[in-house]
Amino acid sequence: MLAICLPRHLTLGQEKLVESAGELIPVSNRSCVFADEKTFFDYSPKNVAARHADWQIDWSLMVGARTIARGSSEAIVPADSDVPLYLAEIPTPTLRDDVVLSAELRMTWTAGRKKYQHNRPLFIFSRNLFPTKQSLLENAQIKLFDADGRTAELLEKNEIPHSRLLNLSAIDLVTEGIVLVGEGVSFRKQRKLAESLLRVAQRGVPVLCLAPSEGDIPLAMRQEGELIRPSRLALERGHVVRRYDKRFDEIPIVCHLSLESRRNEVVLSAIDGKDDWAWLDMEFSPEASGKPPGRLIVCGLGIVTHWDKSPVPRYLFVRLLEELTSIQSTMEKQKNVFTQ
Repeated sequence: MLAICLPRHLTLGQEKLVESAGELIPVSNRSCVFADEKTFFDYSPKNVAARHADWQIDWSLMVGARTIARGSSEAIVPADSDVPLYLAEIPTPTLRDDVVLSAELRMTWTAGRKKYQHNRPLFIFSRNLFPTKQSLLENAQIKLFDADGRTAELLEKNEIPHSRLLNLSAIDLVTEGIVLVGEGVSFRKQRKLAESLLRVAQRGVPVLCLAPSEGDIPLAMRQEGELIRPSRLALERGHVVRRYDKRFDEIPIVCHLSLESRRNEVVLSAIDGKDDWAWLDMEFSPEASGKPPGRLIVCGLGIVTHWDKSPVPRYLFVRLLEELTSIQSTMEKQKNVFTQ
């Protein structure tokens, strides 16, 4: 992966205001964009004078001290916006597969005697990273349980190898690879699904459950008199993505996770709420010596929903596959060492 360091005065993932007449305000601090694409950045006028100005934008894209692209355009006023808004349209360069370019976008907005300058860091991601990840994707051995077919369609479109699990009994038979639960599954309609995922994770098979639509996930269960519960449990918010890559923007949450009480037991409930968690990470002790620890991640972020809106979902998906497969590959290497 190619990455060029930003100048020291920039803070990753944050914008820096160089000079301002106080006329315009950036709507977001988004910094991750696709390569070879026209990207729009939103700015809001602060007052009436800025709202009725004809803004001209001169921009340059910098990598270190070198200008790799520059241009000028008129600010776009979207007709369907409910609030006053200006859009700056910036084209990004073409990159090879799986390349990330660190750059700085410098913009100067002028309207008559008004002037507004704004710089922001940009991380430009190649849209296609999967051709360079074929070995990882094949080793992951993705076993997909998908209720509505959206996740399966996305995997097929991106040529990500996988096999389908058509029912809960098929999940109970999985002994290797990764169990992937497609975005939008209902734990309310699939009442036994959560228990199946706990059992397969406890056996040492990693489970990645993409944002469920509704229902409860027990944090422990009994099976044949034995209590199945994680040895470690962590709940996190949307900033968890920066643990996988500090450059990542946050992905919108499509499923909020909340701790609830049900019949004298605590469960994790997938709800349509706010200010709750977006990420559950459960780890299970190995069933026996030499077996990998079990892992179950429930991701409430819109990886499938926002796949084409930002590069972060697909790059985070790959990071998760790398993390979940590394557990099994490490155990396999240790096993080979002991048996040689």
